[in-house]
Amino acid sequence: MMKYLEKLATKKKIVLISTIYSGFVTLCILIGNIKTSGSTSNFNLSDTSSLVSLIGSVVTVIQIIFYLYLVLAIIITVLSGYYFFKKNKKEYVILTEFILNAINTLLLLLSLEVFNAAIKVIKMAINGNYSGLFSAYSSLGAMQSAGQYIQYFGYISILVFIINVFAILMAKKVIKVNFVDFDFNETKLIETTDEPTISVDSEKAKELAQAGADQAKAGLEKVKEFLKTKNGKIVLGIVVAVVVLFGGYKVYDNYFNKTAINIMPKVSLEYGGEDGTGYISDVNPGTIDYDHNDYNVRSFVNSITYDYDTSHKLKNGDKVKVHAVYDKEKAKDLKLDVKNDTVTVKVKGLTENYAKAKDVPEKILKQAKKDIEAEMKDSYENDSYSQYQYSLESVYFAGSKLRSDHIIGIYKVDETSTFLDETETETYYVACYVSGVNSDYLKDDDPFVFADTLYDDSFEKITDPAKVEDALKNKFKNYDLTKFN
Repeated sequence: MMKYLEKLATKKKIVLISTIYSGFVTLCILIGNIKTSGSTSNFNLSDTSSLVSLIGSVVTVIQIIFYLYLVLAIIITVLSGYYFFKKNKKEYVILTEFILNAINTLLLLLSLEVFNAAIKVIKMAINGNYSGLFSAYSSLGAMQSAGQYIQYFGYISILVFIINVFAILMAKKVIKVNFVDFDFNETKLIETTDEPTISVDSEKAKELAQAGADQAKAGLEKVKEFLKTKNGKIVLGIVVAVVVLFGGYKVYDNYFNKTAINIMPKVSLEYGGEDGTGYISDVNPGTIDYDHNDYNVRSFVNSITYDYDTSHKLKNGDKVKVHAVYDKEKAKDLKLDVKNDTVTVKVKGLTENYAKAKDVPEKILKQAKKDIEAEMKDSYENDSYSQYQYSLESVYFAGSKLRSDHIIGIYKVDETSTFLDETETETYYVACYVSGVNSDYLKDDDPFVFADTLYDDSFEKITDPAKVEDALKNKFKNYDLTKFN
């Protein structure tokens, strides 16, 4: 085993394998970001056959790639560790390979169990095992953690790729860095023997410290001088370009690469009560447009609730601020640009009651008169014993805090009765009134209308028009009585 490691653990093989491996990871990440930053796919989840075909075609490839990543990370970790600790402890590029690939191996191992569970869920979906699929939802939190591990694995792989590109350029003498010396030439391990500890006095220690400081200063000067050369400017340009590109991408990804979602596209409120005592019974945000095939976005939308700054004693014309309550961190993680999370709605449609006759709209008054006239026609229909003639004298409005308002028609009735060939004519006044008069009156197809003869305090029919208003006030004593012009 040691012979194989001795043969395989060379700087060139370690760097080249690591470069190909990390470069492939970097390429996959870049392609994935380009695709996800574009428009949303039009794939329809309801197309079951397309869904099964799509998932079935990629699940095996995903498994192979994941395990290939894991195996290669382990191989590079073992080879680079063997090389540094057994061959040459001064090759810090190889030490860097060992540390970063060891971290990558650990991240992949941490996500291995959940990755296998996710593959199992996908296979359940393919096979139509929906009962098992729903039971697997309990592991969604663990899947999210595994996703974080894989994301960190991707970032470290990009860093490994950048380091390896620089290492290869230095080994090929394309660029030269004075303070880093790396090539693919192999050096044998130099055995060291234990030497006796040599003690130095304080003056000697100071001299050594000063010499170290001078060497560091000289090294810094060499770096400055190198950066002034053509190769130095190339290296600096590459570093700046990488930093700018990566920084620009992160800025774009964090602040611009977001999906807009309007969470209150056409908000409306449902009310109970009446004008002045109204209250909000429900909020309808409208139809939210989003990708219903995306489980995470669908879960986010379904978790939204709505609140408002006032909810009682509302009257028409009031303005209510409706606030959407949602998980801002989840929206950030899903890269959602939430629009319209606060909307001002003007209250309208509450049932309006009227205080005076002058407040009643002309349309309602006109319809009320028609309903009253119809009731008079039914109540005072001529028969073989009595003949009626009536005429509308005046119209009143009876308003009350009880909110059962009335429009009252005062009619003068001439009744002619015939009994035993004797004819008698009597004139008196009738109040025919319709109840429930408010802004919804025209919506009522069957209003309550009642015709009632007016009587005075002696229970005699009122025949004097001067006594009509007093009789009305007595009949509607708890109401505010006003007359229509």
